[in-house]
Order: sequence, then C-alpha cells, then structure tokens
Amino acid sequence: MVFYNSCPLMQEKLEKVFIQLTEQGYILLKDSLSVSWLSYRNSVKEKPYGTAWAAKRLFHLGDLVNLFYAVAVEVWLQRQWLEEDIEIYRALSEMGSTMSSDATSMIIDLLTGTSGGLRIHDRNKQDWYEQRQLLNNWLRELDWPELAGSNICQKVWPEGTFGTERQFCGTHYQNRNRLSTGAMARFLHMLIISDFYSPLICQRIKSLFNLDLDIDPYYLEQSNTSEQNPMTCLNIISSKNITDHKLIFARTKRGTLNVVVLFNEDERISKDISMISSLLMDQLID
Repeated sequence: MVFYNSCPLMQEKLEKVFIQLTEQGYILLKDSLSVSWLSYRNSVKEKPYGTAWAAKRLFHLGDLVNLFYAVAVEVWLQRQWLEEDIEIYRALSEMGSTMSSDATSMIIDLLTGTSGGLRIHDRNKQDWYEQRQLLNNWLRELDWPELAGSNICQKVWPEGTFGTERQFCGTHYQNRNRLSTGAMARFLHMLIISDFYSPLICQRIKSLFNLDLDIDPYYLEQSNTSEQNPMTCLNIISSKNITDHKLIFARTKRGTLNVVVLFNEDERISKDISMISSLLMDQLID
C-alpha cells in the first residue's frame, strides 16, 4: 500500500514543471531526474498527500546514504549488537555535520564486522561479502515495496574505491549503493512521524542531520519572509559527493510541511541543478 494519498492536483503541477523545463531546453530531464513530493496539509500525524516522477528509478546515493547508516547504528545499539562507545558517537557526529567519508567507513566496519584492504579470494571473499550484506538484510526487514532493487552496504569515497572495497563494487560497479526517491521519501516520512523504530531514534537522527522539521510556522511568518515567497522555512540537504541529490523541506505560511526528494546523476544537467530545484519549489509550493 502506498504510504501517501495520491493527489491529481500535485501530479498536474509536477508535470507542468517538467513541460516548462523541457520547453526551456532541458530535454534530458524526463530521463534523468526523479522527484518524490509529499505534502502534510493537516498534520504530520495524518497520511500525507503526494505524487512523484520516476519514483522507482534507482540512483547512486552518494553521501545521503549516511542517513540510513546512522539509523542502523541506533538499531544495532538497541539490539545490543554494538556496545556504546564514544568513538561511535564521534563518528556519527562527523557523518551528520560534514558527511565525513572516514567516519562513514568506520561506522560500516562496526556495523558489519568487515574492513577494507587488499583484494581477497576463495572462502574469505564469500564470508566478507555476506557480512557486508547485513545492512541489506536489515533493510529487507522493513518490507517496504519502495526498497525494491535498492542496495545499501558500500562506503562512500569521492576519489574512488580500492582493494576489497573496489572488488565488492563489482567489475562494472553493479553492486554500488542505489536507492529511489520513493524509498528516500518513505524513509523521511517515517522520521517525520517519529515512527521509525522509536520516537527517540527519530529525534536523534533529525538532530544529527539538522532536519529542522518542527519550526513554528507562526513564528516564522512574523520574520523577514517576503510576501511574494509562499515558503516560511526552507531546509535543503544536498549530497556533496558524486551525485546531485537534494532533500528539500519547506513550510508554507499556512504551516504546511512539504518534502521534495530530487535525485539526478546526469552530468549534462548537473551545472543547472540548483536552478532546476529552485524552479521546482517556486512552482510546486504555494
């Protein structure tokens, strides 16, 4: 069952934006971009309205995968598969504030009992692979249809992988991390409604990655927000490595929370992705 109520009006708005961008010369967008959009019109406790464009298309996640790894740490601690340690929390802090590749590397080693190094062979190789799959096994427990085809178990090195890590990615990088905007939107939805394992875990993750979703819209309406701007609050989390992905959280002056997940890997439109995302928000949010 879809976790949001499909909204024809939202779908019409989204399609109009794609038509407008295509007319401006961005003919590659329909085959390159994926967008999932949620709108919490009444309350975050109620099922949101939503729509999407190519929501099942799979993309390399870049450092946004850290959101999933951080939740995994909380789950492992809850299940007593990990012992609390100051190094874990220091690494989590760096993952959240700087998207540190080194911190992510250590977290994955702790979660899976693996470590990088020289290429490995025979039985050792299979054992290593199975250990890394612990993260994907955990995802399968969620039983979300949006996670079909996803893969979350790789480290994030902007300069490329080497040794065992490169070996594990596959000859043609077929085992790289991959996720759809639909899956990311559901992940964020679960955080927003504080129903991802526990409210405490959700609050920790939102705080760690500065997902500021609880700002009082009435306070913001008294601030310096322009009358022409329908948004009182705009919080954008961008992937810094490899990809051009954006997680956009916007509150309207009426207090409605909107979440837009935008993924792109096409280098031909990368230079314009900020303009494209701005146009999306201007046209979608009112």
